Amino acid sequence: GGEITVDSEAGQGSTFTISLPMTKVSSSGEPPPRYEPEVAPGPVKSLEILLVENDGSQQEIAEALLAKAGHRVNKAASGLEALHCMAKFQYDVVFLVLDMPVLGGRATALDIRAFERGEDVDRLELGYDNDWLSARLSGQHTFLVAVSAKPRQKDGAEVDNSLFDHHICKPYGKNLVEAVNRSVGLS
Repeated sequence: GGEITVDSEAGQGSTFTISLPMTKVSSSGEPPPRYEPEVAPGPVKSLEILLVENDGSQQEIAEALLAKAGHRVNKAASGLEALHCMAKFQYDVVFLVLDMPVLGGRATALDIRAFERGEDVDRLELGYDNDWLSARLSGQHTFLVAVSAKPRQKDGAEVDNSLFDHHICKPYGKNLVEAVNRSVGLS
């Protein structure tokens, strides 16, 4: 709910400004009300969500926001782990961080879309889950949300619209729930 800005000039230095929403403590000695981040209202139905995030603290924040909106969240720390999860369970929405080691978000999305088209995907690391993914995803469409630290580029270079249904930027906040609402046609 706060804001951080920076003004920087080469050879002159930088000025960092931090603005935080705070409540003034009353003289009565009572503790101030606890700050709760703003969460967009979620859909009536609780959804199954796979959050693919390799940063543990960011994963906790996103999971808490989605759970607060009433959704069930499973987590994966890599694209390969996400594919293993998807072989065992059907998700309504999958959030994929683009910049992950081993198998990044874009490569994972390419595999998911290939499985959905019924194409042979030969990812040896999946073992038998390769067959399970083929059976589970063939003919389906998974709502994929690209997650990055940078705003979406206008030329589409960072996020391929044929792979992703939506794009959000970190930091996590109500943008998570808004993306979920978009997946069910609420926004």
